[in-house]
Amino acid sequence: LARSTMETLAIIAYHQPCTRAEIEEIRGVSLSQQVLDTLLEAELVMPLGRKEVPGRPILWGTSSGFLRHFGLKDLGDLPRREELLVEVPDTDPEVPDPPVS
Repeated sequence: LARSTMETLAIIAYHQPCTRAEIEEIRGVSLSQQVLDTLLEAELVMPLGRKEVPGRPILWGTSSGFLRHFGLKDLGDLPRREELLVEVPDTDPEVPDPPVS
């Protein structure tokens, strides 16, 4: 799956049920219909109903296919968000200053 699709899937998994607008707010970019179509075709997400607000947007959630695909018994097996927030070491090696002549 493309990065944008995986990001969207992660947001849905951790914030479900959520609307397209909520996904866009979390990602900070608009959500293309192609991303949702890809997740639907792969049977990783499904509509869970509609939010009781004006416009009644679709609420999205993960499917049993999501659990099977990632080898999970239930959503409680997902890593906690805190476990995913790790410090990434600086991979740029220290470059010494050139010698002064």
